[in-house]
Amino acid sequence: MMKIGMAFSGGGARGVAHIGVLKAFEENNIQLDVVSGTSAGSIVAALYANGFSSEDMMEFVRDTTIFKFFSMRLPTGGLVKTTFLEEKILKMIPHNDFAKLNIPLKIAVTNLTKGIPEIKEKGSIVNLPARVIKKDCNLLIGSNLIPYVDIDNHELTTMKEIGIRCFDLVVNQNTTIDVDSCDLIINHFGLRNMTLFSISKADEIFQIGYESALKIIPQLIQTLESKQ
Repeated sequence: MMKIGMAFSGGGARGVAHIGVLKAFEENNIQLDVVSGTSAGSIVAALYANGFSSEDMMEFVRDTTIFKFFSMRLPTGGLVKTTFLEEKILKMIPHNDFAKLNIPLKIAVTNLTKGIPEIKEKGSIVNLPARVIKKDCNLLIGSNLIPYVDIDNHELTTMKEIGIRCFDLVVNQNTTIDVDSCDLIINHFGLRNMTLFSISKADEIFQIGYESALKIIPQLIQTLESKQ
């Protein structure tokens, strides 16, 4: 039996693009059998694993702002305090249990104390974790929010722009192996001008994700038919 797996990368507000991908999949009757995610990608993966549609997820996104997502208080267990986000997710996934999800889910996190990546797949639900689900599916798809792109020097004129570029390069370098492990990869090049905090542009980000997914749908369908 054909099993499709999908890994959703992290990327802050750019993670809304993953929802656009799922919308394109829904329109083409493509269902996922196992999912994984990092950061924003883990939220989309968890909601999908619990049976929520792309429209359900967009209602979740439109119901908030970046100021509600992140508290300005220094957290004790991570880089930002996301109390509001946690409360929202718990309302949508009240059982808070990997074992009760509709399909398998794996979440990639970083242990800040030890400085090493960890994979969670059981217990309570708390950059492209593709390899961790490779053995669980016959076809692995990656949704990559921060693909590598060349830029001109004139695009790096401020400390903010330089900082964002450095962040993206580090993330890209760390995801190369996982990108290569995917049978199909959706690179969201249209997000290059979006930041981690562009939640106010959620509908535009959603559309970019949707259009990125449509580009690989013919190849995806052809691959599925060849593997049957």
